[in-house]
Formats: sequence, C-alpha cells, structure tokens
Amino acid sequence: MSLSQIIKVLVSEDEVTVVGKHTPSPEHEGSPVHYYYVVSKDGAALTRGDVDTVFPRSTPPDPAPETSWVAPAKPRPQELKEGMTVLATALGVIETESPPGFHTLLWSQELPVTAMED
Repeated sequence: MSLSQIIKVLVSEDEVTVVGKHTPSPEHEGSPVHYYYVVSKDGAALTRGDVDTVFPRSTPPDPAPETSWVAPAKPRPQELKEGMTVLATALGVIETESPPGFHTLLWSQELPVTAMED
C-alpha cells in the first residue's frame, strides 16, 4: 500500500508552505499523484491548496525511496501562527495504469506550525 502524509506546515512573515512525504507500493511506482490539502484549526480552514507530483521508482533490489513533496507557497493568513497546532488533512489521488483508474489516500493529523528556515 502506498503511504503519504503531511509532515510540515511552514510559515514565514507572509507565506505558508505545506510539505509531505510519500512512499509508493510497487504497483504505484512512477504514477502521477495529485494531492489536495486543508490546514484547519477548530473546524475553520486556514489555508488549502493542491500539488501535482510523481511517485518515485525503485532501483532493484532496493524498494522505491521515501521522497518529499512541497506544495507551492500561498499567502499566510493572519490566524496561522508559528507554534500553534493545526489539523492537516489531505487527499491523494493516484493515477493507475494497471488496471487503469485511480487509487485514493486520505489522512489527517495534528501538526505544529513551524518557522520556515532561511
């Protein structure tokens, strides 16, 4: 089973960037993935967005590596502050070739908001 999750919510003075990581199952290696995400607090969405990426491929005999994905930076809402804990929710849609179609991943977890490093 392919695994994905948001690992960081980074803020600067005026931007927020969401970072995730993923590891594909063998049948999903090299497949395009589209992630939709929402960062919320107390039921209110603070920022949302999406990102396209591609799962890595393995180099036998090693399995496909865990790699990260980074969503494009978005304007930081005033309510989103360093040190607060937010709920990071994402939906991943994997385009599959065999059989042709889609596979979905859905997850949520609480994360601390951290400062973006210069």
